[in-house]
Amino acid sequence: MKKIKVGIIGLGVGYKHFEAYNFSKSSTVKSVCDFDKKKLFKIKKNYPKIIITQNSSDIIEDKEIDLVSIASYDGYHYEQIKQCIKNKKHIFVEKPFCLSLKQLNTIDILTKKFKINIESNYVLRTTDIFKKILNYTKYNKDLYFIDADYLWGRYKKLFGWRNKTKDFSLILGGAIHIIDLICWITNKYPITVSTLSNNIALNKSKFKKNSFFLIILKFKNGLIAKVSFNSNSNTKHFHQIKLYYKNSSIFHGPQGTDIFVNSKKIKTKIGKYPDKKNRKNLISDYVEKLYKTKFKYVYNKRLFKIMKICFAAIQSDKKNKLLKINYGRN
Repeated sequence: MKKIKVGIIGLGVGYKHFEAYNFSKSSTVKSVCDFDKKKLFKIKKNYPKIIITQNSSDIIEDKEIDLVSIASYDGYHYEQIKQCIKNKKHIFVEKPFCLSLKQLNTIDILTKKFKINIESNYVLRTTDIFKKILNYTKYNKDLYFIDADYLWGRYKKLFGWRNKTKDFSLILGGAIHIIDLICWITNKYPITVSTLSNNIALNKSKFKKNSFFLIILKFKNGLIAKVSFNSNSNTKHFHQIKLYYKNSSIFHGPQGTDIFVNSKKIKTKIGKYPDKKNRKNLISDYVEKLYKTKFKYVYNKRLFKIMKICFAAIQSDKKNKLLKINYGRN
């Protein structure tokens, strides 16, 4: 089988996609797209054989391309995904892959109907420290509370395209990473969600939507998880998490990572964080699966469940009430 031919839309975070596809032995990048000519010319200078374009349709409608990697602004994802499905392209897309529940249900139906594989960029799954926590949790099933914070610390990014995008959501664009991490670590999905938010930190800025979110998730077995997304944390960019088990606890914070057993600290630094070198593995692993199975279709129910949780959290915030999470189509 020939190498998988890839087209990339967007060269912001999409440049990291580019590096990942080059890292994989099973893929080759044929063309890239971006509005910014400087980014395109930089690619062309270093990789003269790669085709550059400012029109995403040039990539999506190219019959030679097998996989499209979408790293455009959030508001473009849905239409580009639909166009990819129509042109029988498999998809890797930055989160979120859409901005409404109606759009999500349409993508769900179409990917199943046309047997299109789709994956998204939940990079925390590749981080060494969180892999170690995952393994720890497998052997400690008495987890009863998770306290997790996404300290984004990048509020100035809210004044660009994010502020101009209709239905842009910091839950979909940020908190989703922590929600996915919790579901991955526990191998469970919550049954209810309750959300509170405010914009006190940025109330005098151009960003008029809420910039701080507090999300409470409850699971069928009684486990409770608290997720906060703080766009104006005045800290370095950080994913903080504390896990409380019956006889032990794990604290991962800016000062380090510690395990406590029966109130005594037993170990520090159980894994690497941040672990940016391994992030390319998410894409390269996806490519390998597509290559080895010859694009055999696999329904990625996890992606849709995580998005359903986020949309329920958004609705909870709007209605100011606890909601049951509906994992069916609605």
